[in-house]
Amino acid sequence: MPSARICLNTIVPLLVLVLLVPGSTIVAAQRPLSSQVIPGTNLPIETKDTQIEPKELERFIDRLVADRMLTYGIPSYTVSVVQDGKIILAKGYGYADGEKRVLVSSGRTLFRVGSVAKLFVWTAVMQLVEQGQLDLNADVNDYLGAFAIPETFPQPITLAHLMTHTSGLDKRDRGEIVPSTDQVLPLEDYIQSHLPPRVFPPGQVHLYSNYGTNLAAYIVERVTGMPFEAYAEEHILAPLGMDHSTFRQPLPDDLEGDLAVGYYWRAGSQQGQPGEFEGITPFGLTSNAIDMTRFMLAHLGNGGVENQRILKEETAILMHAPHFRYDPRLPGFTYGFFEADRNGQRLLTHAGGTLQFSANLALLPEQQIGLFEAYSGGVPGSGFLEEAFVDHYFPLEPGPGLQPLPDLFPPVGSFRGAYRTTLMSHTTVEKVIVLLKSGPQVTANDDGTLAFMGSRWIRTGPLVFQKEGSLELLIFRTQDGPPDGKVTTLLVGNTEYAKLPWFGYPGFQWAVLAACVLIFLASTMAWPVAWITRRRHGRQADLVYRVTTGMSWGMSAANLLFLALFAAFVFYGNCLIYGFSTLQKGVFLLPLLSLGLAPLSFLAAVFSSTNGHPERLLTRATRFYTILVAASGIAFTWWLDYWNLLGFHF
Repeated sequence: MPSARICLNTIVPLLVLVLLVPGSTIVAAQRPLSSQVIPGTNLPIETKDTQIEPKELERFIDRLVADRMLTYGIPSYTVSVVQDGKIILAKGYGYADGEKRVLVSSGRTLFRVGSVAKLFVWTAVMQLVEQGQLDLNADVNDYLGAFAIPETFPQPITLAHLMTHTSGLDKRDRGEIVPSTDQVLPLEDYIQSHLPPRVFPPGQVHLYSNYGTNLAAYIVERVTGMPFEAYAEEHILAPLGMDHSTFRQPLPDDLEGDLAVGYYWRAGSQQGQPGEFEGITPFGLTSNAIDMTRFMLAHLGNGGVENQRILKEETAILMHAPHFRYDPRLPGFTYGFFEADRNGQRLLTHAGGTLQFSANLALLPEQQIGLFEAYSGGVPGSGFLEEAFVDHYFPLEPGPGLQPLPDLFPPVGSFRGAYRTTLMSHTTVEKVIVLLKSGPQVTANDDGTLAFMGSRWIRTGPLVFQKEGSLELLIFRTQDGPPDGKVTTLLVGNTEYAKLPWFGYPGFQWAVLAACVLIFLASTMAWPVAWITRRRHGRQADLVYRVTTGMSWGMSAANLLFLALFAAFVFYGNCLIYGFSTLQKGVFLLPLLSLGLAPLSFLAAVFSSTNGHPERLLTRATRFYTILVAASGIAFTWWLDYWNLLGFHF
């Protein structure tokens, strides 16, 4: 499909049209009031009369989607909402194909759902668990045959660890989205060729792992003897009647024409391209809003919908229960779902995204409500509807204002600083992504509160703060445990952030890079200028001068060339997603020059001032220049190593 740009002038009249299209008008059954407790906690949930009037819901979603599409430049959008076993809204917005003016249909237009497909992998695992073919607590190596996960730590990795993303395997995402089906790897080849190192003992740190999900899907294949896409079709898609969904890549002929055009952002504009593919099958689910209602209803029904059951009730309850939390007061992770707590409502969610598509599934089990949405394009970080939905239908009841607790230890200033998520690659070049995204800052206010992520947080305990106007908590950990010790960790929601040392601050890291780049630029320009000046005045440089300044120039030019090529690889070649070719990997040889030339040029500058030959001494200016460039080379080498860019960390 040819490239196309979508602009707001196209979307505005389109939205006027789609807002007039009626949605579903099925009425949800009314349920009685009851008091419940979030499983695994002592947090109460007040289950209210949650009957949602479909027409009012449609008006609310219409306004919300229209605003999102205009704000973020989203060309195609679909959404479905279920309640009490029924669909109460299913609707499409915008164009599935902007050039051909094909409107989005909630029951026909297909979207790639990215990591939402993980929920199907975990559902398949739980099916085999209840059949006795898999054991959640067994060493995964028991199912892998000749291939094995290294015994880096005494504790083995289990399926339970994989399902809560606490296996300790490093985060590695490259090669999981590819531009053509030729690059889609068989699952077994991927598992054996892309094994990341184990960086944490299992069961201690949530480190979201695409590899871990693929490993689980591979175990499903080995146990059942079926390719995962075939297993999912036979045991999940077909029983649920999801006959317009598939894991197959490329799409079957009868579905290919229904895929929405994939849009992505490049150089500030939105462009379409023929497509993208998941590099491995288990993430390759393509579906629509109506089909996804069947999956939501099955999980809201604890494994069954109407007369079809994909899980036993007790299995589904086990799957939906929390199995890992950093703190009992915070949401955590079930066997596959992310927990969230908003306005006292427990949500089970999972989001997904590719370069071109985004999707999200959210369940409110206690309210028997499910929400699915997917869209193409949109500014990165466009977000999803679930928070606005919960705020609209389950607003937080106003309560008495919190007052900060005074005179607590440690002092509020102890929490001040920069933090970095542990959800990052620790051993590969992908670590640099957290620098590009930066990280959250915690600021201490004079009134004893904290400023964090644009909100004010009020102290309710020695290491606990509550978000103003919300039930959300911010919990800190210290090195030696509460209440004493140095603050090391911040917990919010189900995410852990580590407090950074001074040299890890994004501002410091960018300052080091900027200083090195400026010195390298000055060096590369000064050397040819000096050469031309000498030629004009008929002066001949001696060997010491030529070698010393030549090394400085070569090191500076190599480092600048590396940075320019690496930036091109990242921002235009999407190499942190697609992976690096052999030729691109060769570019990482360039900064290795600094490793050798920086100390050599430094020693040459020092030697030239003490060699006993005054006629060959470098001038003070030349020595200063050489030492400055050498110091920059050493600093740049440290910077590259800090971000796993020195050497071949692929």
